[in-house]
Amino acid sequence: MTFKGLYDKKGDTVIWYTDDECRIPVLIHSKIVIGSLTAKLAAYENPACTLYKKVERDKK
Repeated sequence: MTFKGLYDKKGDTVIWYTDDECRIPVLIHSKIVIGSLTAKLAAYENPACTLYKKVERDKK
């Protein structure tokens, strides 16, 4: 991953995947110049992987 400006990466990016054949990325964590960046999966839909039905997290 490449970032520009305040979001220049400072170290490794860690990606957590589900432990099944779908290998869905559920969490991404990276250190950046101004702190850290964390991305959590909020919704998932993929007809190629039928293990998971469409699930959306409650929006606040």
